[in-house]
Amino acid sequence: YGVALWRAGDCERGEPQLREAVALARQAWGDEHSATAGGLSALSLCLTQTGKLEESEQVSRESLAILTRVYGENHPALGQSKNNLANLLIKGGRLREALPLLREKLDADRATGVDEAGSGLNTWINLSNVLRSLGDLDGAQEAAKTALAIGRRVGSESPVGREPELLLARVALERSDTTTAQNWVDSYRRWMQTPEGAHALMPARVDFLETRIAVARRDWDVAERLAVVARGKIEASGCNDAASFAASVALLHSAQGRDAEALSLLDQAVAHCEKLGMGRHFALSEALLARAELRLRQSDGVGALADASLAEAAMTNELPEQHPWRVRLAALRERNPMR
Repeated sequence: YGVALWRAGDCERGEPQLREAVALARQAWGDEHSATAGGLSALSLCLTQTGKLEESEQVSRESLAILTRVYGENHPALGQSKNNLANLLIKGGRLREALPLLREKLDADRATGVDEAGSGLNTWINLSNVLRSLGDLDGAQEAAKTALAIGRRVGSESPVGREPELLLARVALERSDTTTAQNWVDSYRRWMQTPEGAHALMPARVDFLETRIAVARRDWDVAERLAVVARGKIEASGCNDAASFAASVALLHSAQGRDAEALSLLDQAVAHCEKLGMGRHFALSEALLARAELRLRQSDGVGALADASLAEAAMTNELPEQHPWRVRLAALRERNPMR
């Protein structure tokens, strides 16, 4: 029942059901049983949905530890728990911790011959997102293509089966191939018009992504129309989408001489990430860099320097030295007379 409520997006009611399920499992089988681990895993998913990321991680790690003791360290039965923990770490911006868990899950899938079955779809999606965030666009594209092939076979009309289209759009956008990116978004939007696609999860992500494509094309009229719709959805989005959208639309506003609006939007995105407890999330760096560049154009070297420092702290050890954001950060500091 708790899992059904989680899938319906109602963890306010689902969480107590799952806590009771865990308590009953401990009473019936103890702490060294796969059923107890399964209950903990489900509880973790619900805690993630309600933003209780710290407790969710603790519960997820306990679930994985139990399964490791029951089955052994490299048993395929640990695969889904590793994927769930990796997904949680990704939400917290801890890419380098998530990456080996995803690869271990896929290794387990290959060992059991289900590496391209439906059970691996979420893992390939997560892997593509992590690699893209780390700047490995070739790896991200290959993982997305694998996810697309799996999705076509096992869930072409489901949201998760269609997710790879958005992954490929994001990779294409990072490569400045806006035509390919728009084609994938158009395909996803056509699916959203079907009965199956009418209930797509987080449709705001598509608005954010298409806005970014229009900005990259310097198609200001289209970008403005899309941005008006998407801006109202920031508060319901995650830090990653909010920061990326704000950085792109700030460029739109600046190109139109609307610096005050650009700054307001960036302030909104930064405040949203901080409200979510993600003030050190690597994705926030993009909005902070955009705000620093805007402040530098306004001759606010002190403000630009402060934002640059915050951006560097948000990147922490997640992003490699050659990552484009680090290159932007170095160039920003070189131009700042207050450095």
